[in-house]
Amino acid sequence: MAVNLFAIPKQAKCTKGALKRVYIAKYVKHLRSEIVVDDMELVTIPETDFYEIDMEGDYTQSQNTQNGADYFDQNIRVQVNEFYNKLNASVLNKTEFRVLVETNNNIFLMFGLYNGMRSRLSNNSGGSKQDFNGLELAFQGKEIEMAYYVSNPAAS
Repeated sequence: MAVNLFAIPKQAKCTKGALKRVYIAKYVKHLRSEIVVDDMELVTIPETDFYEIDMEGDYTQSQNTQNGADYFDQNIRVQVNEFYNKLNASVLNKTEFRVLVETNNNIFLMFGLYNGMRSRLSNNSGGSKQDFNGLELAFQGKEIEMAYYVSNPAAS
């Protein structure tokens, strides 16, 4: 019996949670042959214009099974403090997007690559002065794979 062992070295805890930037682009269905991935890295997609949302947020990815098919539930949430007279929120409501996120560790991940992510909005006033007051923008989607790593967003 042959056993192959592959070491995954222990790394120091030097990660910071959350997102520092989110970039969104309206979802356009591309042929699978137009999207090039290598393992879990997105190599290239057709030219796409992304718009920056420079606000903090977070994401989750959870593996699930439905009718025998495995998929990942992808969720992204960002909070925008000021949007009146600055952002047309109706453009974001119930629209599908591809979402590129930049983590606080300077890692870029692409969500909604093949199926897009549906957006949802909520406007919160907060119950007291320290509560969040603004627009919460949530993206939800289902993909066969986890979000893809993007080494150089300008070149992808």
